[in-house]
Amino acid sequence: MDSLNNIQKTHFLNLFHIALSDNEIDPLELKELYRIGEENGVPKGEIDFIIENPHKVKTSEIKSDLQLFHNFLDISRMILADNKIDPREILLFRRLAKRYNIKPDIADNLIEHLIDFIKANPKETYTADSVDSLFKSFMKKYNYNIIMHI
Repeated sequence: MDSLNNIQKTHFLNLFHIALSDNEIDPLELKELYRIGEENGVPKGEIDFIIENPHKVKTSEIKSDLQLFHNFLDISRMILADNKIDPREILLFRRLAKRYNIKPDIADNLIEHLIDFIKANPKETYTADSVDSLFKSFMKKYNYNIIMHI
């Protein structure tokens, strides 16, 4: 399990925790987890390792707003993968935002923005360029200079 860096491992662990937060993993959530992995060049075996061995995952913190935005976009995709939003998923999403030092008002805007975006574009595939464009659009819409306040 050395081809993924610790930030990527942390991200897939967070995605798995979102899927688990309502106490069941819907097959659609698992399918979305693997789809996100495929888009990011993460082999199914590496995701399986994270799922089966979460205690062996050395976690790492995100250092850039763009990376955080991309990860939160994926989290929104996981939340909506089973076509229902469980309050526990949103609670975990807010906890992750707090862990990354996002002010509550920014976190709420970010979560709402991403959830609404994924609802409108459920089967989209996201490239680095498209995520960068979405990030810039979000930052401009809310007139933010930064998301994480360290």
